[in-house]
Amino acid sequence: MKNLNTTIIISVIILSIAGCNSKNENYTYINTTTNSTLHEYIIKELPENIMYPGEILISEDKLVIIQHKTDSIFYIFDVENLEYQYSFGNYGSGPNEFLQINTDNIIKKKNGFKVYCIDNSILDVDINKRKIINKEQFISDYDLFNGFEQLNDSLYAFTNMQDKEYQFVTYNAKNGSITPIIKYPKWIEDGYNERDLISKIIKYNGHLISNNDGSKIAMFYGYINCMRLFNSNGDTYKTCILGKERNPYLHDIVYYPIRPQNTEEYIYSVYRGDTGKDVLQKWSWTGELIKSYKLDYKISSFCISDDGKKIYAIIYSDDDICKLVIYNIE
Repeated sequence: MKNLNTTIIISVIILSIAGCNSKNENYTYINTTTNSTLHEYIIKELPENIMYPGEILISEDKLVIIQHKTDSIFYIFDVENLEYQYSFGNYGSGPNEFLQINTDNIIKKKNGFKVYCIDNSILDVDINKRKIINKEQFISDYDLFNGFEQLNDSLYAFTNMQDKEYQFVTYNAKNGSITPIIKYPKWIEDGYNERDLISKIIKYNGHLISNNDGSKIAMFYGYINCMRLFNSNGDTYKTCILGKERNPYLHDIVYYPIRPQNTEEYIYSVYRGDTGKDVLQKWSWTGELIKSYKLDYKISSFCISDDGKKIYAIIYSDDDICKLVIYNIE
C-alpha cells in the first residue's frame, strides 16, 4: 500500500520480554536513533503530465513510474541518465487495456512487471513490447484485491476481508485454495479489538512484504509503532517495537506510510512517526535494525537499486511539482 491516508484497499537495543497475551508473543524494543543523514542526491523534475505518481520500480535498465488518472499508466525512464523514453498502457476493458489495477504493489520481473487487476487477474507486462503478454485468472469467492503481495511463483497474499482473527489470506494459484495466515496481535490493548471488521482492518493497516523465496514475511504497521516477522506459514518469529514503549493507536500519527522494498538480504522501510520526518531504515530478515538514514524530503514512494546502493524516490516539492530524487546509500 502506497499511502495509508488514501489506500485501504489498507544500534539495536535488545530487550526481549514476554508479551501480554496468553500466547506470550515476545517483542524487542528498537532504538530509533538515526545514524546519519543522506545529503548526497540528485533531483530531477518529472514531466508535467506525471501529476499522480504511484509505485516506482526498476526492471533491468529501465525505471518505471506508475501514473494515476491519466491517459498513459506506465512511464519509462532510462535508469542511468534518467531520461524519459516513452509511456504506454490505457485504462479500459479492450485488448491490451487495463481495468482498475492495484498500483500499490507492482511485481518486477525480467523485461517488465506484473500487475494485479480488480477482476482477480494478474497481467504480465513486457516493457519492450509495451503490451500485456499473459493473463492469469484467479478463481475465488474471496475478495482478493487489497494488500496484494506475491510470496512465490504460485502463492499470493491479500488482506482478509472476511475474518477478524487472521489479517491475511493466501491464494494458491495452482489449486485455487485459500488459507488464512497472520493472526492479529493479541498483546495490543483492548481498544484495538474492534467489533467492526472494517474498523479493525483500518487500525491494523500496513504493508506486507516477503523475501525473494517467500520463506519470510515482514509486516510494517501504519498506525502502530511496530513491525513483525513471520515464517511462510504466518507464524510470528519476532516482533519489534519502535521506541521505548508500545504506543496506542493514533490515527494522526503514521509510522510506516509507504510500502517497504527489499533486496536479497535486506528490507528497506520509510519510518515517519510523531516527528513527521522521513527516515530510511535498513533491516535484516532477523529483525535487526542495521542502519537509519535521515531524509531531507518526505517521499510518497520509492525503490532500491538491485545492488542496494541507490534509492529512487518520488517527492512533491513546495510548488506541488512531482520530482524524482536519487540518494546514494552505503
